[in-house]
Amino acid sequence: MPVTKESFDRINADFKSAEKSIKDCEIWMNELPQGAVNELRYAASHLVEYLVSEDEEHLKKFQRHCKRAKYDSKEIPVLMIKEKIDILLERFQGNEDIVSDVISEEYSKILKSRRETNKAISDANNLRDSREEYLDAINECLGVLQQNLATLEDAVPAIERKIKRAKFHNYLGVLGLLAAVIAGIKSFW
Repeated sequence: MPVTKESFDRINADFKSAEKSIKDCEIWMNELPQGAVNELRYAASHLVEYLVSEDEEHLKKFQRHCKRAKYDSKEIPVLMIKEKIDILLERFQGNEDIVSDVISEEYSKILKSRRETNKAISDANNLRDSREEYLDAINECLGVLQQNLATLEDAVPAIERKIKRAKFHNYLGVLGLLAAVIAGIKSFW
């Protein structure tokens, strides 16, 4: 079937949509999402094959690769931010009281939204048959995740200072206890 104005408009829309998603992801990550770029490259290859052969199967493959590029580039930021938050929370594991002191109300909100995000991603995985629904579901989490990450990253210096101060006070306490034990032993003799 020859390329019509409608099919060309559809091809153009699919390609531009995928390219925009990749660009948005690149801006956020500060690097190209390689998997999504490869999908777009495969799409272009099938487009050329379609233009040469007019075989509809190549047009369908072009569209699938464009959708996959869009899907990959929209999923990556959500999963990356979630991973960075998890790493920060694990980094301060055992010092939750200090983290809570530094970012008080936000800490409980972060933990709550972390649970909600994990549930949303888990629920969204059940929607994988419908990529658009899946993307919509996980991308609803993006804004909250970005806020949570910014809050945690801004608080890191203060949290680290408090942890160092707490360790110093613990060492002083141990030294004081040792001094008291030594003084007690010395006075006993």
